[in-house]
Amino acid sequence: MYQTIYGNGMNFEGPLGIGKQPMAEQMVKTLQPMDYFNKKGINIKQICTNAASECVFWMTDKNDVYGTGSNGYAQLGTGDLESRFEPQLIPFLSSQNVLDIKSSEYCSIALCTTNNSELAMIIRRWSRIYNLPTDVAQVIVCFVKCTSVYSTGENEEEGNGHPHGDGDEYQNDWREIEALNGKDIISIAVGDDYSFFLESNGVLWGTDSTNIPTESSFFKQQAIMIKRIECGANHNLAVDYDDNVYSWGANGRGQCGDGTQEDVDTPKLIEFFKNQKVRDIGGGADHSFVRTDKFYLFGSNEHGQCSLDNNHEMITVPKCFEESIESMSLGYTTKSFVMRAKG
Repeated sequence: MYQTIYGNGMNFEGPLGIGKQPMAEQMVKTLQPMDYFNKKGINIKQICTNAASECVFWMTDKNDVYGTGSNGYAQLGTGDLESRFEPQLIPFLSSQNVLDIKSSEYCSIALCTTNNSELAMIIRRWSRIYNLPTDVAQVIVCFVKCTSVYSTGENEEEGNGHPHGDGDEYQNDWREIEALNGKDIISIAVGDDYSFFLESNGVLWGTDSTNIPTESSFFKQQAIMIKRIECGANHNLAVDYDDNVYSWGANGRGQCGDGTQEDVDTPKLIEFFKNQKVRDIGGGADHSFVRTDKFYLFGSNEHGQCSLDNNHEMITVPKCFEESIESMSLGYTTKSFVMRAKG
């Protein structure tokens, strides 16, 4: 649990939750305590933010969910279009068992468990013990429905999983994505104006031009099962069960890690990581990281986000981050990490 919360960075729309700042103070350069949670004795167990978003969701140890930041497209799901400069309790999400929340400039998506989640785990375990065919086990798991996916935000932009023209221009409340009913979704990822949904059987779904989730044609045709998906603002990283890393999307700053600056239309194997054990991946606005036994960064380095120095504006081939660290996460133009103690 996080007993004391601190934050810094741009607070124009209020994502830090420290109250509305005068214009001259909206760039918070030093870590500031988030007094709302601290003073109320609220313990935060998970902070949900995204490289393509200016809003933040805060999950407590009592499973309540609060939102702060930009809400001009109803991405907080509070029933209005007003940004929140201090944490706002979101009753609907607080009534669910929320696993994760991902946001973009236009929408937010929440992955929730149902009361059948433990039963689904038993079914998976039983199927492995008795060698039940994977597709049969998947049908049973989907029948008991162990997860649900909800979204909110603008209906005219891609990403929230509901058909264009489905209701008002702004969907300012949380609604279940009907196209994902009967699918055991275990992970979600959100880019600037699109979203991905990963099933427990390795099938990857993504919103298309109609805004309805459809199965990824590339991975389907290649019979590739995905175990991890992450998005930057306009590029994507995926890992399959053989630990191959794929990237696709915008690549003008080298964020796809293929040594070029040419956009990648379909998923492309990053040869650099071939035959390596991949432990983690992540995407910032236009930079990326992959963790094997070391951390590698690539993409835009305009603000030093891919290196401790700023001698190169971009890094198109993965570069090893030499410091000893435990974990890493990427923001819009930043990186943050937890250092590993020496000795």
